[in-house]
Parts: sequence; structure tokens; C-alpha cells
Amino acid sequence: MVYEDQILSILSSIKADIADLKERQIMIQADITCLKEFRDVTVKSANKIWHGKFIKETADSDPAEFPDSASAAELANKYWVEVFPMLQKAFSGIIFNLLINQLTPLYFKDNLFVLKCDGDYKKKHIYVQCLPEITNCLRKVIGLDIDVRVISNKDLHSKSTNNNITQIKITPETPESDLAELTDSTQATGLANKYWVEALPLLQNTYSDVVFNAWIEPLIPLRYEDNLFILECDREFIKTTIKERYMAKLTSCLRSVIGQDVDVSVVSSDDLRSIDD
Repeated sequence: MVYEDQILSILSSIKADIADLKERQIMIQADITCLKEFRDVTVKSANKIWHGKFIKETADSDPAEFPDSASAAELANKYWVEVFPMLQKAFSGIIFNLLINQLTPLYFKDNLFVLKCDGDYKKKHIYVQCLPEITNCLRKVIGLDIDVRVISNKDLHSKSTNNNITQIKITPETPESDLAELTDSTQATGLANKYWVEALPLLQNTYSDVVFNAWIEPLIPLRYEDNLFILECDREFIKTTIKERYMAKLTSCLRSVIGQDVDVSVVSSDDLRSIDD
């Protein structure tokens, strides 16, 4: 009987080890997928620059669509390449990679520098979080008191413009209809940023370095209001993984920092893009 009990104990231990190894294998496979996604994004971003010039990725960047043909587009490309290192130092790695690095320079004319982003949701983030610093950096590089505006693909492809940027109304200031929304968004985003910065050290101590670096740190705090904390991730599979494996501890840490029984929601860039469409 003693030997049987020992054998059963050993078998039980082996089964537990096998289950643990299987779980580790799943985590490693997920991390590999994440790294491949990051590699693809990095390669795509790197391909934008070649010999000091941005490569036009689509017909949207055709200089024929710009005022004064290619000259305005070439000036924008030139100054954007020059300002890039300055912007990289001005913003955190997360904000730079997900917002700044995704911008495309369209044209620079009459002291107006126009940039294009993927969607309206990113445009609002850039106006709230990044535009003053982008403007400041471009003014230093160009040496003029310029204005900077951001338009989305949706603006560019609207039926009224027929893909012609010269027909897009670019006002000197943020449209008045958006001011209230941007003010509310600024407050909610500011709170989210504040609490997220405070929560990061606690989250770093909660998760392993691999998990924290691959899954938690890249999250972007979108807004915090009405006891709902919203985080954004870059891909749908990242959202699913976080919800299934890391949401409980993530929520616990944020509740600890905020001091309230908050709910946490994770949305992907695809979710936000579908709202724009």
C-alpha cells in the first residue's frame, strides 16, 4: 500500500507538471504570435523611409492630388523626415509607435502642414494628446510659425472630395462642434493616463517580465469616466488574450490605485476603426 500511494503521488505530480508545461507552451505560442505581429508592424513602418524619403504606400499620396503638384508634398516629406528623431524623443515609445509613427505627411503650403492618419478615432487622440508637441517640433525644424492639421482617411475618401485633398475643408482651428467633445475627452484621457502611470509599477510587479513587456505595457489608456476604465490594444487577438488571461489581475491593480470598484474594458484598434466606418 505504501508503494502504491507513493506511485499515485508521483503520477499526480507528473500530471500536474504536464499540465503546467502545456500552459507554458500556449503562453509561448501566444508570445511568438505577438512578436511576429510586432515584427510586421515594425517592418511596415521601416519601409516608409528609404534613403531619407518616405515611400508613398498608396495612390492617396499621389503628389498630383496636392496643391502645387509635387512641391508641397516634397516639402512635407522633407520636413517630416527631419522632425522624426525629435518626435521620437518627445513621446513615449507606446505613443510614438501607435500614433506618431502611423502619420503620413501630405503637404506643406502657406504655413499649413497637413498630416494623414488612419481613422477619426486616431485623429481625436492626436488632437488631444499629441498635436501641440508635434506643432512645436515642426516649428523648430521649419523655422516658421506654422499650423499643423490632421485629417483621416475618412476625410480623404469622403464622396464630396473625390479623393482630392484640395477640396477638404481644413480650418485654422479645431471645429467648434468638436470642442466640447474634445474637452470631455481630454479630461477622461487625462485621468486614464494619470491612473495608468500610477498602476504600471504595480502591474510590473504582478506579472512576469515577458508578460508585462509583451501584453500589458503596450496598452494605451483611452479614458476613465463613470467608473469605467478603457484600454486600447493594437490587435483583436491581443484583446482576446488579455480578457482571457490577464483581466482579473489588471482590474485588481487598477482598483487598488484608483480606490474604487471600477470596471475595465479592453478595445482593439479594429473596434475603434469599425466605429469610424
